[in-house]
Amino acid sequence: MSREVAVVVVTRNTREQLHALLEGLADGGEAIREIVVVDNDSRDGTDRLVAEHPTHPKRIFNSPGRGFAAGINQGVRASSAPDVVVATASTRLTTSALAALRRELHSADGIAAVAPLIRGLDGAVQRHGLFAPRPLTALVVLLGLERFAMFRGEAERYYGPHRPGPAIDVDNISGACFMVRREAWEKVGEFDEQFFLYCEDVDWSLRAREAGWRLRFVPSVEVRREKSATARVDSVGSIRLYYRSLRAFYRKHHRRDLLPVRALWLGGAYLREGTELLANRMRRQKGLRY
Repeated sequence: MSREVAVVVVTRNTREQLHALLEGLADGGEAIREIVVVDNDSRDGTDRLVAEHPTHPKRIFNSPGRGFAAGINQGVRASSAPDVVVATASTRLTTSALAALRRELHSADGIAAVAPLIRGLDGAVQRHGLFAPRPLTALVVLLGLERFAMFRGEAERYYGPHRPGPAIDVDNISGACFMVRREAWEKVGEFDEQFFLYCEDVDWSLRAREAGWRLRFVPSVEVRREKSATARVDSVGSIRLYYRSLRAFYRKHHRRDLLPVRALWLGGAYLREGTELLANRMRRQKGLRY
């Protein structure tokens, strides 16, 4: 690579995670043209980190914060490299991983974006849906039905194989980390900003496939990610945002479903949101008690 890649990162009060990400790119040399950090109203010293870091990132500051989708859109507009890496601040990147992703991205015409296998800091695989969700999929996942044998197949179809192996075409890529051709980004369009946080990646993936582009999962390339680094700052807000985005995605892409299916799906989403908020409250109370 020779200054062919831009890295766009959105952060909010995750200074330590952002520092780890930037350190992984410090040996970028000629590979990375620019790093753009979109800061959604951080108050934890992120401004000093970005100003002083040797990778010389460009910082865009939003007050109030504008969300992940809008932040990525800002960062891509502020960059110029032909290939763009989209990442959360909690993702650990290396220049070797970026080089491998770029080789796959340009291995064939028509590939819009490529994504690596993501592991937690403990090495555990962080699964996401590699294949298109269906109303049944949503119900199985929302209601926790995958633990029953009769529903497990649908859950596994949705998640797909998360293990080292050859690259495969998939329906979805994760917004936690992917590399996209600017040409594809411009033709498909930016992230839909009605998804303040969550589901913007699934929506974009769907639009990319509808426009005739391919998406590739590259499990031979691995990155690490401290899962939910931002969510810990405001767990209640993150739960509410997730289910708000989930319902917005359903209304956008499944509004023609039969009324009983819509009622069951939306009812399941509200039920799962309520149970997660209750469980979150109980965990916090337990933490205070002990």
